Amino acid sequence: MITALKKLAAKIKEIEIVEFLQKTPNPNDKQVHDWSEKNGYDVHEVERLAYVLATKFANILGGGRAKEKGMTIKDFDPEAIKKGIKIELEHTKDKDVAKIIAMDHLAEHPKYYDALEKMEKELEI
Repeated sequence: MITALKKLAAKIKEIEIVEFLQKTPNPNDKQVHDWSEKNGYDVHEVERLAYVLATKFANILGGGRAKEKGMTIKDFDPEAIKKGIKIELEHTKDKDVAKIIAMDHLAEHPKYYDALEKMEKELEI
């Protein structure tokens, strides 16, 4: 039970750190320290969790279907990438993340976004 509570507390801290970073992009050291103190967190623990989050993010950016297949942006139709980024920006504010998601979908099927658009039109009532 204690271990589960510790894991939950760490997860809550991660969520709060993510919210802080969304509100304060690229914070300097003083901003991180001030935020940590204001919220009753040990600054070293906040910094450690920030590195955990950065590692998770790096793993997301570094992997995926397109990378597994050895594909780069040059392997995709520029219009399909453009359409994919526009659609994926519904789920993220980061254009680079949207591009990676779009590339992964297009690596699975080159007409992914055309098919998605068609399906969405068919489902309209």
